[in-house]
Amino acid sequence: MEQIANLNNASLLYDVLGKHIPPIPILPEDYLDFIDGIIGSIQQNQDYDAYYKAIQILTGVTPEIIQVSTPEDVLDLFINGLSEWRIVDLVGFFRNLGYENG
Repeated sequence: MEQIANLNNASLLYDVLGKHIPPIPILPEDYLDFIDGIIGSIQQNQDYDAYYKAIQILTGVTPEIIQVSTPEDVLDLFINGLSEWRIVDLVGFFRNLGYENG
């Protein structure tokens, strides 16, 4: 079942990830590159706090669960969370409202 984010959590997620969000892809087959762009920006800027905060918002998992999970499992949580939250549509929504990235 697809998770439905409330507006407060959605805006919090956008605030946390805003500066890492690339241009919105036009074609659905480019969505993975979009998510990869977010991950790449987080890595390049070493903004791991944003990564962990985003995972907590996306999934509701606690920091303790993240700490005992493998890096691969944490990355899966992040990618699946972005997909379930329809991150491309969410970013488009906030940009249409005039929100600036981070």
